[in-house]
Amino acid sequence: MPIMSDKPKVFFTADQHFWEFSHKNAIQFDQRPWYCVEEMNEKMTLRWNATVKPDDLVYILGDFSMGVPSEVAWADQLNGRLRLIEGNHDQDKRKRALFPKYFEEVYTKDKIIELEGLKIYMCHYPPDFNPYLQNGKSEAWQGSRDELVEECDLLLYGHVHLGSRVLPQYKAVNVGCMVWQYRPCTLEQILERK
Repeated sequence: MPIMSDKPKVFFTADQHFWEFSHKNAIQFDQRPWYCVEEMNEKMTLRWNATVKPDDLVYILGDFSMGVPSEVAWADQLNGRLRLIEGNHDQDKRKRALFPKYFEEVYTKDKIIELEGLKIYMCHYPPDFNPYLQNGKSEAWQGSRDELVEECDLLLYGHVHLGSRVLPQYKAVNVGCMVWQYRPCTLEQILERK
């Protein structure tokens, strides 16, 4: 019989876009397998809670919800200790005011952790994407980020939704929920597919 571990697990995910009444096209855009936003939230929550236990740690790499700040409260429905790396849809000041109530930690920039002997760089954007170029800002962001990424064993990202899961040239894996059957994934699962 396999030995069951009571040790909390660490999970990674991104781009849930929970309760997006103001952005209902997430279902259509991502080709999500649900008819309406209410069904999407219900099914994604069931999958999350079947995967994650209350003491597990979950890093959300951006875009937890979008629209009205009250949508952040959906975090109360989810198992796990939640840590958020802000994505482009998490930067509303009114939403940020609610984050301390629902997230154990919130990072406004990328985060590096060590897990199982690996140095892991976590960010919302993929390594070949510069959000500042979209806004006409400087390219300086990419150069400093590249140096940090180079020092790491693995880069985890979201943002691109249906984009490639693995970018081997960058040691990068998309942890967006839509490429992991709408469930958070573990490092072990990520390494199996890398």
